[in-house]
Amino acid sequence: MEIVCCDCTNVPDAKPKPLEPSDVNQQVEIVPRERGRGCFVAKSVDPDGFPPSFLRRKGWTVTMHTPRHYRLGEASGLNSSLQASLPGFNFPLSHDCSQAVFVGKWYCRFMLIKEGGVKLKEQTKKCMFYEISLEQRWEKIFDSINENVEGKNKGAVFVDAFVQREVVFFGGTEAIWDERNVSGEGFMLFKSFDGVGGETSVGLSMKIV
Repeated sequence: MEIVCCDCTNVPDAKPKPLEPSDVNQQVEIVPRERGRGCFVAKSVDPDGFPPSFLRRKGWTVTMHTPRHYRLGEASGLNSSLQASLPGFNFPLSHDCSQAVFVGKWYCRFMLIKEGGVKLKEQTKKCMFYEISLEQRWEKIFDSINENVEGKNKGAVFVDAFVQREVVFFGGTEAIWDERNVSGEGFMLFKSFDGVGGETSVGLSMKIV
């Protein structure tokens, strides 16, 4: 995106601070300018606020282009009807889980996700959007051979097992998290391991968790 400006103002910018989507002082509305075709003007949602200096100038234009490697598919959000129905239960008993069913897909802006060890400037060049999907599947938690001799067990099975209702994956690898592990900037931190000593950390904004 390229922005060309043709005006200025002397109101100083506030010091940068962590993004807070619900803070009206960080919200800016961009509308077409009354005069000048293709020109825009920005105004703060807060009646007493001011947009940042690069948006405060009146009469700037916007151009847009998409990089060749940049591809976004369709993301329709949560499919409530599909989520309410259970995945198929006709998978072989030799498998530990059923085939996953996608019940939701979203694209999330980079400012709501933090990659460990990656600076913000590098992150914006690497990935402006992150794909988030929600899947459902059956997973085996217990199995036993039928040893019902002379009606001893009477066909009853008692299972005492810990069941994970939700599991988080980052880059295809399961991530470990703790509800108490929340940064001061409102991010919940996750860690995943690749099995050969490598560790990846990522923080998700509480706005999307």
